[in-house]
Amino acid sequence: MLKHPVTVIPVILFSSSAMSASFYLNEKYSTGIGRANSGEAAVADGPTVLAHNPAAITRFDGLLISTNLTLTSQQLDIESVEIN
Repeated sequence: MLKHPVTVIPVILFSSSAMSASFYLNEKYSTGIGRANSGEAAVADGPTVLAHNPAAITRFDGLLISTNLTLTSQQLDIESVEIN
């Protein structure tokens, strides 16, 4: 199974948990933001509903195209670090 169990076991035993700061963007499109993401799976007003309800593809006739652009800007300024 494992080619190098002698090196894998110490890594598992002595590894610490990784902690990070991040964010999550739940909004798929602007009409969902306007509804505060309530009923996105039920209201099939565009192809982005397929992210929540794949069965909604049966409600559409023809070709539908949806575009989205999300920009994020993060700035981090570290002036001092104190270790307790």
